[in-house]
Amino acid sequence: MALADALRLNQTLLELDLSNNRIPDEGARKLAKALTKNRSLEILKIGRNPIGMEAVEELVKGVMANQSLRVLGLEDLKISAKTMKEINELHKLRGLLVEHGRLTFYEKVAEPNTGIDLVVKFVEEHRYRLIDLFFQFDKDKSGEVTCREFKRGLKESGLGMTDEQLNEMIDMLDVDGNGRINYSELCSGRQEVILEKRRRVKSLRKKAALDRERMRLPSAFFKFDVTGK
Repeated sequence: MALADALRLNQTLLELDLSNNRIPDEGARKLAKALTKNRSLEILKIGRNPIGMEAVEELVKGVMANQSLRVLGLEDLKISAKTMKEINELHKLRGLLVEHGRLTFYEKVAEPNTGIDLVVKFVEEHRYRLIDLFFQFDKDKSGEVTCREFKRGLKESGLGMTDEQLNEMIDMLDVDGNGRINYSELCSGRQEVILEKRRRVKSLRKKAALDRERMRLPSAFFKFDVTGK
């Protein structure tokens, strides 16, 4: 592939758009090798080509060896979980943006692991109602339990939580500090989890929209740095 040879030698090219050019796996592999030698390319768009997952994996490895690339377009290409992990790491370390269809991938956002997060997740996964879980601890149906009873009940339910997570959750839920937790306090904690989740989703969507705008750069096939820098 003559283009791969040219890319390997060229040190002034900034952008290369090869989208929808019927580039096969072998062509992608040659481009991957060329990327390891190129030191100027900042934007590479190679989506909508008949490239398989293994060739995409090799292409990403080539990107890993390239220090100048900051935007990689992989629109409509299949990406394996292994390659996605490498992409996430590249974004985390270098801020590399990778577009695939309508989604831009980022480093994996860690799931919250506070005590109340785990309780809400546990209830959802087991299809419980929160009130049913609470009344397992509230034996006399008074509408409240001691912090000690609540802590023991959660442990007995099989919910894997550390003592630190339990204590932090109890401190958060026991708003009035009376050493007891009532159902309304538990509901307030759950509502905070829901609101926080919505805030995270909103933030990610906003970031995705901004990065998609950054990807809408002029699609010239060749774009040279006229300064030669």
